Amino acid sequence: MPKTRLTLSEPEEKRNFALRDAKRNENEIFSGRSPGQAALKATNRGIKDVQPRERGTKKVHIFIGEHKQVKKSAGASA
Repeated sequence: MPKTRLTLSEPEEKRNFALRDAKRNENEIFSGRSPGQAALKATNRGIKDVQPRERGTKKVHIFIGEHKQVKKSAGASA
């Protein structure tokens, strides 16, 4: 009987997401392993209403967020 080898699954590949504006125009492309990761990149650039569409599909993900600077907690290391 042949032995089977367990292998680690390969890391998920990055996907491209086209960022839609209010008029449904797609001007910017963000990449990430998930739509949430692409939305965080867009939010860090100051965009509040984020609607990334996965390129090659019709899937549109809707996120609403904001970017804030918060004070470092007392127990946090440098």
